[in-house]
Amino acid sequence: MLVYNIFPWCNTVLHYAASKPDIIKELYEYSEMEDEEFEVPFLNNLDTISPMHLCMTNKEFKTADLLFEKLANAPLDHHSRAVVNTLSIAID
Repeated sequence: MLVYNIFPWCNTVLHYAASKPDIIKELYEYSEMEDEEFEVPFLNNLDTISPMHLCMTNKEFKTADLLFEKLANAPLDHHSRAVVNTLSIAID
């Protein structure tokens, strides 16, 4: 699956779709239809930027809200290191 690919500079599909909430919504809907346990990778890239950082910096709050909603259902160790620096930005 394309969702598991790590692209140059350790970007994931979520990095490239950070300004496209419809694509992110589709990815998560597809992952929820799978029979096996499936988590969309949520990582920092080599510049220590997560998809959530991109959403916050580009004021893509609808996308950030969607990501927070989906990450709420994922295990904490799945994304905690990637969102720890964005929580204070999200609260502001």
